[in-house]
Amino acid sequence: MTTITLYHDVYETENGDGFYPSLDHGLTFKEINVKFIQENNIWKQELESYIPIINGFDGDQGDKILEELNKNSKIKGIMIWNHFAQIHPKVNVSKINISKK
Repeated sequence: MTTITLYHDVYETENGDGFYPSLDHGLTFKEINVKFIQENNIWKQELESYIPIINGFDGDQGDKILEELNKNSKIKGIMIWNHFAQIHPKVNVSKINISKK
């Protein structure tokens, strides 16, 4: 298990688009420690009652957070999941080929 310190806009988390944490802290951002477990090459957010479920990452934050998670890990992760679904890299639904029968 790995814990990293992330930052988020509390107003956006509670009243806006959701929980989009960042390694960068802004003037109005609040610090939060988020735990991840590694399963094979996937980093999964550990569910804790007082930590919001990550909805996604803005800009290059997904890449930066993945790099931070991999710093001290023997197995390098290639993606990040909240507890339920892949959130980084984003899945581009428009590129999925769905054939109709």
